[in-house]
Amino acid sequence: MGAFPLVRGIRESDLSKVAWLVLVMAGLQLLIPQTRSDFVIHPLVIVELLGIPLLLLLRRTGELRRPFRWSMTGYLGLLVGASVLNALMLLAGVIDLAIDQPVRLLFGGFTVVAINFLSFGIIYWWLDAGDPAIRAAGDNESPDLLFPQQVRLGSNWQPTLFDYLYVSFTNLLAFSPTDTMPLRHRTKLLFMLQATISTFTTVVIVGHAINALPG
Repeated sequence: MGAFPLVRGIRESDLSKVAWLVLVMAGLQLLIPQTRSDFVIHPLVIVELLGIPLLLLLRRTGELRRPFRWSMTGYLGLLVGASVLNALMLLAGVIDLAIDQPVRLLFGGFTVVAINFLSFGIIYWWLDAGDPAIRAAGDNESPDLLFPQQVRLGSNWQPTLFDYLYVSFTNLLAFSPTDTMPLRHRTKLLFMLQATISTFTTVVIVGHAINALPG
């Protein structure tokens, strides 16, 4: 099977990396500063950890059947919802003064941004051109993203998980596409939502914390 075994075209190494990223997201979720809305945090950890059994199931069965695709789509939707709720929880902490220390608020803001980055990176990795197995098989549906390497090299180049994390990172920092363009409406909507969450967290919440710093 070679150095990188395939699960119906998906590299097992990519599945393992995504599983680790899910664990990192769940750990970061627990580090968000405590507010009066604490009851939301632990369910969000459970939501994020739902990706682990899905990935284990895919690795075990090696097949992307329709129920699994539906389950994965639902999980990605929950990740989007978790990112939105994280930003709203920090806003609630600012409004009711539950997070009254600027350093804690700054830490919380950067934690929300990190979860945003990882969540949307996984989402882009899964959704682009159908899913990773379709891309690996060369049976691409209409692509969601256009990478510059695809313009130069065509079908000889395929994006990896790292490429999608890079897209997520640059969209988060620049609040807009950089070298990789969204092509489909659903991807443009995801780009807009990610940039909105990032702008909201960075400008409103982190900015508030900086202004509250002494001196």
